Amino acid sequence: FADMAWETRRDLLAKADKEIADQEQEASVQATAAYKSYDDAIGLKIETGQVNTEAEILNDPALDDGDITKHLKALRSKMKNDGDVRDLVGNIVSGNKDGAAVNPFDTDEKKTGDKAFDAMVKAQPYQEQLVTETFVRGTGYIPKQVQSIVRQGAAATDPVALASAMGYADKLERWAPMAFNRFDGGDDARKRLALFRSYVNDRGMSGEDAAKAIVKLDDPAVKVNRETLKP
Repeated sequence: FADMAWETRRDLLAKADKEIADQEQEASVQATAAYKSYDDAIGLKIETGQVNTEAEILNDPALDDGDITKHLKALRSKMKNDGDVRDLVGNIVSGNKDGAAVNPFDTDEKKTGDKAFDAMVKAQPYQEQLVTETFVRGTGYIPKQVQSIVRQGAAATDPVALASAMGYADKLERWAPMAFNRFDGGDDARKRLALFRSYVNDRGMSGEDAAKAIVKLDDPAVKVNRETLKP
């Protein structure tokens, strides 16, 4: 090494320094990735209830102070939300209307309502229809899961399916009129329900005949004919 030219020694040292730096950088990247993975796993365990005490977070030697604070906030928030859900379910089951009411315009209350509905359905999976009626009547709120069913049913092109969907929507509107008339993406369902009621109540049609008439109105050929007949 001593016999090497200065330039050669310089190049070798530079190469060695770069290799060391690259190795240190790679080790740092791997350590950062491993920590992030661990941190994410703690967050998931809090969400799923596998971590459910503050002591588990405070005594975790791998977490830094910032992430300890973050996870404590998440745990406390979850514990509060879970408590709100339990209270809501209890009020619904006991028939406490004041305690069971869910404001369809309040984001936090709607989230609690959706979680409470999911919990009730999971507890009685074979009685979802009864659970839905009990929940909607008790809270005055239509859960997102039920809203989706209404939107999907209202888009049916089969008269039998549409008649069934409109019958379901009719009940929901009577149980929770404010929520039914405000839920997002429900305009088509509300329009079809109004038309369905008009055919049944004003014209004396059966539910299936009313549904057939509604489906026919949306037939492209019928739409073209209506446009052609316009003055």
